[in-house]
Amino acid sequence: MLQTDELQLRYFQSIITLEFTALNFLRPEQNRYQYKLEGLEDDWNEVGSQRSASYTNLKEGTYTFLLKGANNDGLWNPEPTQLKITVEAPPWRTWWAILLYSLVILLGIYLLRYLSLRSARLRNEIRIKELEKEKLEEVHQLKLQSFTDVSHEFRTPLTLIIDPLEQVLEQHKAEDWLGRQLNLMHFNARRLLLLVNQVLDINALETGKVGLRKEPVPLGQMTKHICDTFRGQAAKHQLELYFADELPEAWYEADKDKLEKIIYNLISNAIKFNKPGGQVRVGLSQKPDNGKVQLTVADTGQGIAPEVREKVFERFYKSEQTKGTGIGLSLTKSLVEAMGGSIRLQSQPDSGTTFTVLLPLKPARQADETAASSFVKPLPVEYQLSVDEPSAAPDNNSSKLHLLIVEDDPDLRRYLRDNLSETYKITTAKNGRSGLEKARTHTPDFILSDIMMPEMSGIEMCQALKTDPEYCHIPILLLTAKGEDTDRIHALETGADDYLSKPFIMRELRSRIQNRLKMRDLLRRRYSHGPDLQTEALQLNSYDEELLQRVQTAVEAHLDDPDWSVEALAEAVNLSRVHLYRKLKGLLDVSPSTFIRNIRLKHAAQLLTQNKVNVSEVAYRVGFQDPAYFGKSFKKQYGLSPSQYAKQAGK
Repeated sequence: MLQTDELQLRYFQSIITLEFTALNFLRPEQNRYQYKLEGLEDDWNEVGSQRSASYTNLKEGTYTFLLKGANNDGLWNPEPTQLKITVEAPPWRTWWAILLYSLVILLGIYLLRYLSLRSARLRNEIRIKELEKEKLEEVHQLKLQSFTDVSHEFRTPLTLIIDPLEQVLEQHKAEDWLGRQLNLMHFNARRLLLLVNQVLDINALETGKVGLRKEPVPLGQMTKHICDTFRGQAAKHQLELYFADELPEAWYEADKDKLEKIIYNLISNAIKFNKPGGQVRVGLSQKPDNGKVQLTVADTGQGIAPEVREKVFERFYKSEQTKGTGIGLSLTKSLVEAMGGSIRLQSQPDSGTTFTVLLPLKPARQADETAASSFVKPLPVEYQLSVDEPSAAPDNNSSKLHLLIVEDDPDLRRYLRDNLSETYKITTAKNGRSGLEKARTHTPDFILSDIMMPEMSGIEMCQALKTDPEYCHIPILLLTAKGEDTDRIHALETGADDYLSKPFIMRELRSRIQNRLKMRDLLRRRYSHGPDLQTEALQLNSYDEELLQRVQTAVEAHLDDPDWSVEALAEAVNLSRVHLYRKLKGLLDVSPSTFIRNIRLKHAAQLLTQNKVNVSEVAYRVGFQDPAYFGKSFKKQYGLSPSQYAKQAGK
């Protein structure tokens, strides 16, 4: 204590021993001691001549060690000696540790509260979504039930359409115009009946009203006969159809009706989306690992893009690549699942598609021999696919106007061609890309196009033509099954001249085409009788209007130059001679040379009305070197000789 009055201890130095002695050397064995540790003890410890004090497990804090001593005479020092002892707290009991604990506890309370509220919110959202889902399901069921009821009602009038048509077709076998129209009506009525039946099948599967009606089925033989019914269709589409049966058993317990629908739909799709010269392969085998029957239908067609594969089984899903009703594959999947099986597809764009169906079918005893032969039947009309007929190039010697029809449905394309071919030269294209190529090759007078088509839509084709200076003058009428105002406005905004919704009336379509062409013809005739360009009346697009103004200005700037040619005019307006010829022929039905001559004659007429110059001088001023030729040309244009025209104007 002589050297320090304070002792600092770490938290792990909680066991200490203090030794002390009194500075009395006269009979030191009779020295007496007292001590206490304030903060831990209240009473003094009488220890006699013992000269040490020990303490264990001292807690963190500040203590004062007090020590008194007595000599051999028993005299105690009045003021005890003091030593301050401080024991540091361990790190986990320091103030900043406690603060950290407090913050962690507060954060934990906050997180618990947050997670509790979030959990409650999620439960509410899930409940709301469940209620919405239940509501949507109710609405869906109501709509589906309503549609099903209506579909049931469709079957009666369809029956009354199809049956009389079949009776008429039996009596009328001729392949004339009437026969073709009757066959077209019969084919599409059967297709409509198939769609109605598919919708009814889907509804029955969803509501669980359809059970499995198992019976012994010669699966291999049945599939072979179905393939045989499609061979004619495959041959018409220039396809090879192959069938391979590797099943160990001939007969299986299965629902024959559902199996037929599955096989019909898959083979029909394989033919529909294949390419000429391709193949369709149908195979039956048994998986060795699980004993399931495997049906594969593979084609070498256009394939399915990766982003579309997951959606092809969705009901009513359609894309430009998988155009159709969106019912067939959805129904096929529902039928497969109803039989306890699964269906998957593998596909690569431009490499073909393979559908694989796995069905848990058990072998069955052979039924009577007549059952197998019952599968031999002709291909139903509704599964037949129309064969695209190549369109001949337009007859350039014909006086008819040239009409380009762009439509992906072969039946509608053939129907439009048959009904319009008497009035117009017809060229057909099966999609927007082909239509764009044929428009640039043939430069038709009018284009009639569908909107929804594979490879390139009608909208894209229209945009490509309307932004091309060489072809933007061609009128385009778009046909579509979409009848909403937004669809119509979008079509017109792309530059289309007219828009007609399906189903349309042929008389209305003819009238719309005729009105557009008559307006253009009227304006052409007005120009031919009086070559005064009124671009406002011509109702041209901005490019064509600007082009005609530039052409007219260029000609007027060289009126007195008799050697100024068509090549010079084309160079002045930055066009090729062929391009300039196409534009003037399409817009005004005149050649560039005729256009130049008409502008010269127009200015000659203006000079003659002034009666200030003679006829020969007028001819030279407007670029004619031969006054006699000028007189003939002027009389042909205005019906009067130049001198007669001048006299009449001077009266």
